[in-house]
Amino acid sequence: MIYAGYIEHERWGITRRKGHHEPIISLETYEALQERKRGKDIAPKRVDIREDFPLRGNVLCGCCDHPMTAYWAKSASGKRYPYFNCQTRDCSEYRKGIRAEKIDAGFETILRSMSPNKTMMDIAIAMLKDAWGQRSDQAAQAKSALKRQIKDLDKQQDALLERLVETTNPKVMTALEGKVSKIEEEKLLLADKLSQKASPKKPLAEIIELLRDFLSNPWNIYENGSLVVRKTILKMAFVLPLAYDRKNGYRTPQASVIFEFFENFTAKCEMAHPSGFEPEASAFGAINRGLSEMRDAARHGTLTF
Repeated sequence: MIYAGYIEHERWGITRRKGHHEPIISLETYEALQERKRGKDIAPKRVDIREDFPLRGNVLCGCCDHPMTAYWAKSASGKRYPYFNCQTRDCSEYRKGIRAEKIDAGFETILRSMSPNKTMMDIAIAMLKDAWGQRSDQAAQAKSALKRQIKDLDKQQDALLERLVETTNPKVMTALEGKVSKIEEEKLLLADKLSQKASPKKPLAEIIELLRDFLSNPWNIYENGSLVVRKTILKMAFVLPLAYDRKNGYRTPQASVIFEFFENFTAKCEMAHPSGFEPEASAFGAINRGLSEMRDAARHGTLTF
């Protein structure tokens, strides 16, 4: 509770209230963590995910679509080599090793090919600005809704306090006090949400710069980044893990919304011939559909910049 900026101590009769110290996490996050602690046990973090195998967990067997295992193999001379293989017993590729260099090189080729040109970049920036404006409007509406909810809870709390003053029944008093305390907790949670929506976490200019850096050369960020950065790039660039076939290399990856849009946009532009009206109209329609899909994704939070 202290980490969320509040204090509370039931044994001393101190109900939850706002503290004078700076919070580290939001009250909503704190409540979510408490709910998780009360639920099922969480699997411990893997200790074998290290810098030497950044693609571990993100490469599937091209034959059975099960995750490949990364390991170090030792030669007769004692030198160690990084490998991947499939550990699914009924798979035809079971325990057939693939040099990690081949998997890494293929991944580099894929990620390098995903860099859009300047025109695509300008479109992405324009869409981001459009989505930012719409998010700002939604945030203002959400703040108004939270304020209305807090006002309604104030009315409910006042009515309960009036009943509490008038009653002399100890059981009724205890029940009313519990309801008042519960409403107070709900008000604190709503107030905390309201404070979280007070201002954007990052200015638009900084977000645009980050987006431009990421889209212009995702491989450069991946190559020079830490393990955490590399895992983040994988999540941002691909919807699903990549499938690798020992003979044919990577299957066509399922890129994230923004990279899929770039690919479809480029394909439609190549299909549209300047002398024909129908291809131009078709490409224009595809562009509009792609823009709408990305705007919707940004609005609903499924598109991460």
